[in-house]
Amino acid sequence: MKSEGLSGIAIVVSALWVPGLAAQVTPPPPVPKPDFAKVRATGEASLKAPLFDPVSAQIVYTSGFQWGYAKPLIGKRTWGWIACGTLNAKNRMGGYVGAQGFWILSDANGTISWGNALESVTTCDTGAKVELQPELRDQNGRRCGGECQARHR
Repeated sequence: MKSEGLSGIAIVVSALWVPGLAAQVTPPPPVPKPDFAKVRATGEASLKAPLFDPVSAQIVYTSGFQWGYAKPLIGKRTWGWIACGTLNAKNRMGGYVGAQGFWILSDANGTISWGNALESVTTCDTGAKVELQPELRDQNGRRCGGECQARHR
């Protein structure tokens, strides 16, 4: 008997987390665009800070900045200008761990935040991909962060 009740609760909780089943939220009007180069620099520095080998970080942007949101699994939805990408870096053994999704967001107050794609629901998951702004490309027009200039010469 107990297991039937618990499985019913699990189904309801699961349904609440599926983006397609969640109630549609009307976005607030967009705020003026921030300095995307500054948002990128701050966001990338924050992404690299906890890494064992920050110099090895390979950042690839998969979507340019767009008006969207980030919502942690537990917490409130934050609206702002958000860009999406993947990050790969070396671990303590010297091998790359595999690309992990991330997002960088500048909210209406200019606060820059970032997160792991597995720990939140964002426009990166549910929205259309947007062409990269020049600030998200290297000098050769590639989709990667500034550190890939040296790798691709």
